[in-house]
Amino acid sequence: MASRIVTGIIAVLIGLLLTLGTGIFPTPFARIQIDVVLYGAPLAYSTRIIPIKLVAFDWSKLVLDVVFWAIIIYLIMEVILRVSPKKNIE
Repeated sequence: MASRIVTGIIAVLIGLLLTLGTGIFPTPFARIQIDVVLYGAPLAYSTRIIPIKLVAFDWSKLVLDVVFWAIIIYLIMEVILRVSPKKNIE
């Protein structure tokens, strides 16, 4: 039980880092206009208007993005922990 809680906490932290990391790069498939660029993946949660450097965040998409990445990382960690052989320390 405790290992699943620790795995969940680690997954949320890595999901947060991945969400913030994807916010650095522009979303390749979503461009509203020439001067408006969307940032974030898989959900574009940040909109930047180029000439005046205005940044707007969609907080619901930001939270959903963190949840998405946390679930993906949690599932990967659980598979790795369940499939890896147990080590006998004697």
